[in-house]
Amino acid sequence: MKYYIQRQLQQYGPYSIEEVERYMAQGNIVLTDLARTEAMTNWTPLSQLIASAQGTTPPGMAVAPVTPATPANMSAAAAAPRYAPVYPAGVAPPMPPDLHWALVLLLGMVTFGIFSLVWMIIQCIYVKTIRPASDFVVFLLLGLIPFIGIIFTFIGIFKVRDAIQEYYNTVEPINLRLSGVMTFFFSWLYFQHHFSRIARWKKTGYLSPQG
Repeated sequence: MKYYIQRQLQQYGPYSIEEVERYMAQGNIVLTDLARTEAMTNWTPLSQLIASAQGTTPPGMAVAPVTPATPANMSAAAAAPRYAPVYPAGVAPPMPPDLHWALVLLLGMVTFGIFSLVWMIIQCIYVKTIRPASDFVVFLLLGLIPFIGIIFTFIGIFKVRDAIQEYYNTVEPINLRLSGVMTFFFSWLYFQHHFSRIARWKKTGYLSPQG
């Protein structure tokens, strides 16, 4: 039987019971997380699911009550940090390039744009890693064509946006929404802002607001 885990409206899994127990021992999954099996449609606290499967409450573990969302506590729930997803051993997705966008801008200015170009290539390699089928590279290369190349460049940038947004709403769902206006005016710096917050989420478990 496979188990699914839910935290902050994000679903992870499926995991075998052995994987669930291992992640619990590592502290990556806790008994207050919501869970369900493949045969279930409703979520229930993991503690109750395990107790039901074993016929007992896990030794030494108290079953914590689940507080329903009400107008009084919804704001606090919305402000709660999002926890980093739990990945089976050896299959964790790659870490996005992690450098504050302001530092990228500063280094680009002092190197007369050379660092900006190098960092853009690093970003492209990352996006191509998580979305190999995306054809944004073709359009970015067509952007080298004199005069009309700027059109292809912007098409390529928005294809990068689509690839990032698709990945972080399917494979690693964090409900990422990338503004078209911000993409148009700030493109790679804007992408870097989100790469940095995603990298921080992967490292600390806290996902800051999109801003």
